[in-house]
Amino acid sequence: MDFNKIIHNNSIPASNNIYSPVINPLVGLKRNGQTHQDIARILDRIHFESEFRKKDLLQQAIPGWTFTASIYTNGPLSYVAEDCTRWENRQTFFDDGILSRAQKRSISYRAGSWMNSWTGEQGPNLLSLIAHTLGTTLQNAICWIAETLGIDIGALNVPQFEMPRNFDFTANPQVICMFPPLAHWLLGYPSHQYCFVTEFGNQSFNLSEWKMEGETVRLFASVCHAPRSGGFDWLFVRPPVEHILFNKHRLKCEHHLPVFIYDDILLAAQHATHPNFVATWSGEKSYTADIDWSLLSGREVTYVLSNENSDSYLMCDTLRDVFNGMQTELTFEKECEGFHV
Repeated sequence: MDFNKIIHNNSIPASNNIYSPVINPLVGLKRNGQTHQDIARILDRIHFESEFRKKDLLQQAIPGWTFTASIYTNGPLSYVAEDCTRWENRQTFFDDGILSRAQKRSISYRAGSWMNSWTGEQGPNLLSLIAHTLGTTLQNAICWIAETLGIDIGALNVPQFEMPRNFDFTANPQVICMFPPLAHWLLGYPSHQYCFVTEFGNQSFNLSEWKMEGETVRLFASVCHAPRSGGFDWLFVRPPVEHILFNKHRLKCEHHLPVFIYDDILLAAQHATHPNFVATWSGEKSYTADIDWSLLSGREVTYVLSNENSDSYLMCDTLRDVFNGMQTELTFEKECEGFHV
């Protein structure tokens, strides 16, 4: 891999790659025709895939790494591969500031963080570490990683990264007293979240939403279980498609009410508690046909199209075929026509 063929000659080397609006790669890497959601999902895939290939990527960026279970080292560089706590010698001081003796202390490290002990520079993930080791910008490092991993950084209509290898989906995180989802590694905290629940009304996973330059970016946040470590964590990955059914508890319990399938999750959420019908969401074009629609079998079901979603008419035939297969008639109407508005 010839890194010099990928980077730009006028690149400014990265120093401390903590994300800020100035160096947010969403801005610099977006190609013609791409939406912010496209590039966000591509960067998420690069983020996850680079973790799976971190040893190879680090060796290609700068050879000489020593690998242990939790922390990788290369001269002054250290990278935390897994959350860990270690007993280490730390210098102590008297109350008046005079140097005292070193003592053993318990130090906790967060997976993904790195540090250069010679310069004091540090960062939050593998992408920023590779930018640091290559002495270039975060954008150029991401381009190098994408080419190394064979990921098309200019792809359109990008599906969200699915449940990663060696992780299991946790459909009902309440059973393990799960903490709320954290900020996205690149986008920060979402402006809005749509909660998907189990058939019993318990929180299952979220669809998180951000607004960027007039565009909407939506990513699922799912609770994942790592069997190897036994730990649970929120990851911004798409849950198994069969679980993507919005307002599931009402669909299960209120069989006497008609169902309206909206092509926009925002509209479905706005009507989620309507007393005269049950609102749900069609999902995205790439997986609409694979959602488990069995709770709607034999019921009065209407697909509501809006003018905002260019995929609405493409999903009409897909949904018609799905419901025909369940011997259920599906009717169609525009969002502005029905009594539900």
